[in-house]
Amino acid sequence: MGSDMCTCRPTGRLPDLPYVQRLFHKVCREEYGTQTGPTMLAALKLQVEIYNNKCNDTCALSSQGAPLGVVCTPLMKKVHQQWGAVLHRFLREYGQGELQVFLLLTHSCAGGLPLGILLGQSEDEPTIAQELEQLRQVVGEKGFAGRGHEGPQLGITDDCRAERGALGKAFPKATLLLCSFHLLQAVWRWLWSKESGVTHGDRPALFAIVKEMLYWQEIGSVDRLYSEARGHPLQPG
Repeated sequence: MGSDMCTCRPTGRLPDLPYVQRLFHKVCREEYGTQTGPTMLAALKLQVEIYNNKCNDTCALSSQGAPLGVVCTPLMKKVHQQWGAVLHRFLREYGQGELQVFLLLTHSCAGGLPLGILLGQSEDEPTIAQELEQLRQVVGEKGFAGRGHEGPQLGITDDCRAERGALGKAFPKATLLLCSFHLLQAVWRWLWSKESGVTHGDRPALFAIVKEMLYWQEIGSVDRLYSEARGHPLQPG
């Protein structure tokens, strides 16, 4: 292996980091095209065709517009058949350039399981809605635990208007809920912000009331806790 390393560049020395980076980008351009523009779109279309042929199934779609495409691997399709009735959350990742990547998850006793990958050049509501429509085409009638084109029974997200609006358009029969973790996180951030006007001593008590409201199952008790929170005597700042 040492001789191979020594002959990998004309100088006969081990390659430095800039050389490896240039070689990496050169190989990637030759294999997948550039990261933006028509060349990238053509390379993406080719890779989708190769992947679908390899899977002997339609597991990915690509387009030339704002939504670049979606991926639902054979494993993800199996997850759809068993646990896909609940779309638990979006995981947002930012790729190179303007590429936006969303990983859709559902819950299970083993943790989060993948339902699909959305690829786009924007994270606005129309783009996400088109991506979800493409995903619905890929998963077919067996998707979302047999609900097919109706989509998931439940959609659990954070308070993102684009995601919730897109889910409402793509799957109007789904019930949309807020993620309890993100809800409590938003409350905690607001209590600690200067705009809230809440003093340091009052923050834990008010947060505890909101948390109790969140996990209580009786509407009457929630109303009581809400009134208690509104009537909580705030300390002077």
